[in-house]
Amino acid sequence: MKNKNTLTYIIGIITGLVAIPLIDSLMDVVYSWIEYLKILPSKLIINGNKELTELQGDEENEYETHVCGFEYVPEQEEYYDDEEE
Repeated sequence: MKNKNTLTYIIGIITGLVAIPLIDSLMDVVYSWIEYLKILPSKLIINGNKELTELQGDEENEYETHVCGFEYVPEQEEYYDDEEE
């Protein structure tokens, strides 16, 4: 019975010192690949837009957009004193 507890203790220490950091590093690599795969569609869209602008030729590449501008001015809260002098 004592030998089983010692073996369990040694396996626990090895897991804590080796297995957990190794799994953490592997998960970092997996997350990096996921981020890379998220970038690929954006690259394809950028390349497609670049090809479209080249196909348009000498046309003006800058586009004018008309946007109605709004200015956000937060209302200042008024504080009233309950006690008047």
